[in-house]
Amino acid sequence: MNKLKASVLSQRHHGGLGNIEASCDGNTFRLLVFENQKGREDGEDIYLIIKESEVMISTSAPCDISISNRIESTITNVKKGEILCEVELEFGRQKLVSIITIESAERLDLKVGNKAYALIKATEVYLEDI
Repeated sequence: MNKLKASVLSQRHHGGLGNIEASCDGNTFRLLVFENQKGREDGEDIYLIIKESEVMISTSAPCDISISNRIESTITNVKKGEILCEVELEFGRQKLVSIITIESAERLDLKVGNKAYALIKATEVYLEDI
């Protein structure tokens, strides 16, 4: 699991859902949560929890796509297995890990030092108290 330290920027609640924005190392993450979770205060420090399998990778700047979280990163490590590939990304002082198929990693020609975008749907980011 990816665990990123962030702070709540803003939030809106309506009809049993919450739309939260959090700042993480200069990037704004958007989350869609169920309101039965503990309420958060603006400015409160939290952790963003993201499964490695929910971090998609693009080697070009995404446009015209509904994914809310598009984090420009640098590839710091690529570990290729027989079926899956673990890709480590860094933005600011934060690290994200993505697990993709080996075919996708080869098609994208992922290399250490290259720029990549981590793409994460708002529904795939979870909150945890610090």
